[in-house]
Amino acid sequence: MMSAEATVLAYWEAGEPATGFFDLDDAGAIRTITEFWPEPYDPPAGRGHLVERY
Repeated sequence: MMSAEATVLAYWEAGEPATGFFDLDDAGAIRTITEFWPEPYDPPAGRGHLVERY
């Protein structure tokens, strides 16, 4: 059995990002979906230069 994965980073109408991970079966149909909808937060001290604001 062969499987594949896909990852999507999406920005919705509110401008907030969501990340989705899709496990695909042999026919390419989605088998499982795992989504992450993080809450906005400020970067930790000393890490602000690594962040891109939108």
